[in-house]
Amino acid sequence: MALNNQYPLKYGVLYALIKTGEEMSLESVMEMLKPVFGKEKQFTKKNIRFHLDSMTCTGMAEMFNERFDEDGNVTANFKVTPFGIERSNLLPDEWQIDLGVFDKHQKSS
Repeated sequence: MALNNQYPLKYGVLYALIKTGEEMSLESVMEMLKPVFGKEKQFTKKNIRFHLDSMTCTGMAEMFNERFDEDGNVTANFKVTPFGIERSNLLPDEWQIDLGVFDKHQKSS
């Protein structure tokens, strides 16, 4: 399965959270998505954080351990909620992802 342009970045972010099932930092999400989206203009910290915040506001993710980093920027960890997992099942078939695809893509890099 070719990953780039198969689904929007925001769903890549959601699937990264689903894949781990654990709290993830913005940097961890970016690291997981880099092999898939790393060459796209939209792949920025600002955009990833926007999607994480949006998912938090809509109940698809929860925010934990909000704090200031050494540069004075607000940072936090995020975790998918049961509602986020449920909503991912409603996506169009062409956006559904075998969650193992991240592992396969990283091994082939």
